[in-house]
Amino acid sequence: MVSIIACIIAAALILPAVRKIQVLSRRDKCISHFYDLRAALDSYRTSNSASTYPSRLSELIDQGVPAADYVCPSSGALVGALSNVDLWTDYIYVVDLGGPHQITDIPILLCPPDNHYDVEGCLLYRGDGFVGCLWKFGFDRLLEQLYADTNLQIRVSEALTKRSKGRYRSRP
Repeated sequence: MVSIIACIIAAALILPAVRKIQVLSRRDKCISHFYDLRAALDSYRTSNSASTYPSRLSELIDQGVPAADYVCPSSGALVGALSNVDLWTDYIYVVDLGGPHQITDIPILLCPPDNHYDVEGCLLYRGDGFVGCLWKFGFDRLLEQLYADTNLQIRVSEALTKRSKGRYRSRP
């Protein structure tokens, strides 16, 4: 009887720690995806001798980004067909449409807090190379600013729009 109680207590102490390790591991994997996508964005810009970034994430397929890198490990979404990146990616992609932007260097790649249990920080990439985390409040404020800037094109996959109940949506 005592050994059963001891096992239950040990499990109650260990399970939250295991859960936290899993969450951190998924977040680190998501950050790794951002570094891969950042490298692909930079490669796209230099290989095309372009002064701009691609207008869609699917244009990075030729830069060797694996299909799994378009899905956040914490979202639970399944990886779709490589040709349909724009339909199922977990990330929000923001591109400058040529006007003066006031928020930050472009492009911006965001992973919504919904993918990180809605309380963890979300991730972002800016054209200046920053990859890091924002808390949900900071993310929401940044997103409000991005939607307010009419010179920005915001690309959100249909899957993410559906999962967020329309909170995140594309804007041409």
